[in-house]
Amino acid sequence: MHQNNVVAEVKNLKVYYDMGDRTIRAVDGIDFTIREGDCFAIVGESGSGKSTLGLSLIRLCPGKVSGEIIVDGVDLMKLSDEEIRKFRCSKISIIFQEPSSALNPVMKIGEQLMEVFTVHGYSKSEAYERSVKLLKTVGIPEAEKRMQSYPHQLSGGMKQRVIIAMAIALNPRLVIADEPTSALDVTIQAQILNLLKNLTKSYGLSTILITHDMGVAAEICNRIGIMYAGKMVEVGELESIFSNPMHPYTRALMTCIPRGLKGLLKPLPGHVPDLSNPPEGCRFHPRCPYAKDVCKKEEPKPLHLDDRLVLCHRVGEI
Repeated sequence: MHQNNVVAEVKNLKVYYDMGDRTIRAVDGIDFTIREGDCFAIVGESGSGKSTLGLSLIRLCPGKVSGEIIVDGVDLMKLSDEEIRKFRCSKISIIFQEPSSALNPVMKIGEQLMEVFTVHGYSKSEAYERSVKLLKTVGIPEAEKRMQSYPHQLSGGMKQRVIIAMAIALNPRLVIADEPTSALDVTIQAQILNLLKNLTKSYGLSTILITHDMGVAAEICNRIGIMYAGKMVEVGELESIFSNPMHPYTRALMTCIPRGLKGLLKPLPGHVPDLSNPPEGCRFHPRCPYAKDVCKKEEPKPLHLDDRLVLCHRVGEI
């Protein structure tokens, strides 16, 4: 595996929702690159635009999308509806955060998993064999029996394993995991994260993990992008960002991670702004303890510092 091989490139991505008399700028000019073997976390509070970003990458977002989304050398923005349907699963796939909603309640698990293969040209017998093997791979016991189960007959953790099996079925280049453990209890959450980590290595996948939890990102990711109010405010290697967070928002998120029984949590005051009317200048300035006049008037330009991209006027001073 060559870590520097680029699997996906996102350039000036914008996703706007027209809501009558106002426009919500959910994703507002984002750039990042995914390399082969990367597990790239996109972290931010609810309302930052993370899930909109994830859905837009696989062309499932209902908003107005512009920019470039290049996966395996192909710009997804230029594909027809029929072409993108063929591209999904085979090159790019998604793991949704709520498995009960992602599975069809009136279809057996086996039927839903086999459909991934049959729509891409596999025979029913091949689809069945591969589906059983996949269920075993993601840790579902009695796989042949579970092929005959309906979603309501499986636990939340088992359903999420089925969703993961569907996402990796055709060995895609890039898998997007949108809050894949948020609907699960802590014990099952740890198991699912460990499964994703192992599958990323064994299948040679590149993964985008969307989460609001810095601790979850630290579990399985090697690179991280911090998202705030539709902008990517800091991007870099996970260890580097955890040891030396440069953007004030990243620093604030770090204080929200529990550190032992006696560790104090410092809540982040305020809330993510209304994306139909974001603040002028830096979008974080109303909540930032380091904000000066320039932060309130001028939008910061991306600064490239060693392995880091930071969107902050005062990064050199703080």
